[in-house]
Amino acid sequence: MRLLMLVLTVVSITCFGVVFTTIQVHGSVRSTTTEETTNTNISINATKSLNSSLSGISFSIGVGKLPTTLQRGSKGGHPLWEGGRVTQTQRPCVNDAHLKGSWIYDSDLIKLHNYDGLGTIPGCCGRAAKYITNTTRTAGFYRWQPEGCDLIPFSEKEFCLGLNGRNIMFVGDSLNELWHFSILHALGAQGNLSDAEGTSKGKPRCPKHPICKKYYPKPLLLYHVTNHFLELVHVKRVSRDWKDEINNFGIIIMNSGSWMVNPVALHHGSKVVEVTENMFTAYMRRTAEFLRKNYNGVVVFRTNYAGHPECQNYDKPLTEPLPRPYPKKWEKYNWESIPSRNKRATGIFKRAGAFILNIEPMTSLRPDGHISVWHPKNYLWKGTNATKITSDEATAVDCLHYCVPGPMDAWSVLLLNLLVGNIL
Repeated sequence: MRLLMLVLTVVSITCFGVVFTTIQVHGSVRSTTTEETTNTNISINATKSLNSSLSGISFSIGVGKLPTTLQRGSKGGHPLWEGGRVTQTQRPCVNDAHLKGSWIYDSDLIKLHNYDGLGTIPGCCGRAAKYITNTTRTAGFYRWQPEGCDLIPFSEKEFCLGLNGRNIMFVGDSLNELWHFSILHALGAQGNLSDAEGTSKGKPRCPKHPICKKYYPKPLLLYHVTNHFLELVHVKRVSRDWKDEINNFGIIIMNSGSWMVNPVALHHGSKVVEVTENMFTAYMRRTAEFLRKNYNGVVVFRTNYAGHPECQNYDKPLTEPLPRPYPKKWEKYNWESIPSRNKRATGIFKRAGAFILNIEPMTSLRPDGHISVWHPKNYLWKGTNATKITSDEATAVDCLHYCVPGPMDAWSVLLLNLLVGNIL
């Protein structure tokens, strides 16, 4: 095995009251024993060549030198790739120190999240607050404060430099879809993104969004592909093909676990098929093994969270998760199986070499900010005027998906801190 010998250039900066340090890493290597590199966590298949089916493919995406021996959490080393730019607070988040904390109201976030109300789905809370209830929607103005470490606030510059020249692809369900809208807006995207793209019938699939134009000679790309169980097949209007795109992206952010039935049946009128725990495990194993053999970049698996029953009754974060079991009327969503699926999926992807972005502890404390009763199924909008739909079908209370801005913006802060090496 080899271990980096590092020369560090250090600059300290204060932002939002947090002091953090930028470290430019210049690396050389030396030999080490196996004992010195115990618990090494490396990117997927970084030490292996692509299998024969992908031989001859040229990587031209700025992936650069991929990690081979970098130990996650090693002093001065980047957790995702060798020789990268590391930015850390005076209290970096080591050994999952960021998972325990509390939500703090921060009105300064309005400077970043100034896009409330955009999009039929992600903006429904903003429109309702402005035109129906005449209230100030506060769900976007809470930041996550860990007890044992400090996080670097989100900024376009830190996020873009943290990508280290790599394109980034999101693969997963509608939660990842909404999250990528959140990130794009935080990076300065304008207008209604969600109604111009998406996965429902009649809409085009997500384009490859150019980002970070100010920081690289050529813009990087951000892309989302809907595929609920990360399957390796394409099903029209349901599960998009992502595996043929992987060599265009140096980072892949994946999630699965919220869907309890196969979405193919819902879109194509066939018999609904429940996805059991064993079926879910098989999906995850198949995908992780494919990536281990065929991908030479960095994979981050994002955990899921259970929805919050009666979310319409909450207007601020909790200090403790809601008690279990959930009320009987909410059993049909099977949300209580999500922790088990998180455990299964993270174990599988960790063994394959992926990094885990665990958003479950912090998100479990956010019953506020959901789409809730403001779901578009409940209201007919004409400009700024809303008419309540009175049919029996207009009873949607969405306590799983969030509006943006909202709690998902804090996921972006965690992702940024992983990219810059402040989460180790």
